[in-house]
Amino acid sequence: MSEHTENRRELQIKTQDLTLGMYVTRLDRPCPDTPFASEGMAVEAPEDIARLQSQCDHVYIDPDRCDRYAFPLIPLTVEA
Repeated sequence: MSEHTENRRELQIKTQDLTLGMYVTRLDRPCPDTPFASEGMAVEAPEDIARLQSQCDHVYIDPDRCDRYAFPLIPLTVEA
């Protein structure tokens, strides 16, 4: 996962709070110590969540690159 975050907003979340559609930009540990690529990843399957939970306590996500349905508790703005 990328250690570099220029002009990017990141949120740190616990891996237990990951949902499908989130975009992980970096981990809580160096990528060479994990089976994950260094360029980030979209969480597309329950297996992705399970793998991240087995390797990390928390991750960093980019809300701007997440699927809009990845945050079901945040109300969406409706444009008139």
